[in-house]
Amino acid sequence: INRAVAAQEHSYVCMFSLKDLPSAGRPVLRRDSATSISDLITPKYALLGNLNLSVIPVDLFLSAGTLETIDLSRNTLLRLPRDLFERLTELKLLILRQNMMTSIPPAVFMCKSSLTNLDLTSNKLSTDALECLGELEILAFLNLTSNLIARLPESFAKLQKLKVLLLSTNFVRQIDPVVFELKQLKELDLSFNMIEEVPDGIAGLENLQCLVLTGNSIT
Repeated sequence: INRAVAAQEHSYVCMFSLKDLPSAGRPVLRRDSATSISDLITPKYALLGNLNLSVIPVDLFLSAGTLETIDLSRNTLLRLPRDLFERLTELKLLILRQNMMTSIPPAVFMCKSSLTNLDLTSNKLSTDALECLGELEILAFLNLTSNLIARLPESFAKLQKLKVLLLSTNFVRQIDPVVFELKQLKELDLSFNMIEEVPDGIAGLENLQCLVLTGNSIT
């Protein structure tokens, strides 16, 4: 482990902001102002966040065969149709931030042969809701920041290609043994949880470069 942040006193922290920076496995998207939904959809990208959508735009169906990135964040009334997702044969990045989800839409698993990056930040996902994620066996990047997660299910052992796992701001009390089976893991963020100790098994993650434990109760 080249960098670790742990057991620090952060009582002085009152407000903080997070900014994504370009790096491997962390796509950064920007959406310019546009006049219509069709302007937000290109052959490879559909940036449809914060539009209060209740139905999937027809334009998305028309580009389904070539789309690699879809952002549907902050569309809390939106339902994801299976007949669309089974056409998304090239989809690599799916962003579903702040959608008040308590479960992962079944349609997502129609893309399990192509999906490598999944962002589920700021939903209401608990441990039970994560069980099905084991089906996404080629995931390399998984963001579960700001949910209701207390532990990771055993099915995560199937995620053998996972390189980045972000679990900041949840209710995790211990680093589950299943984490130690993720041998390709390079970055693990468990900051602002309820962890009290770091088990020896963490040393077995030989590819781990970044471990973040800020804001826990480690002594």
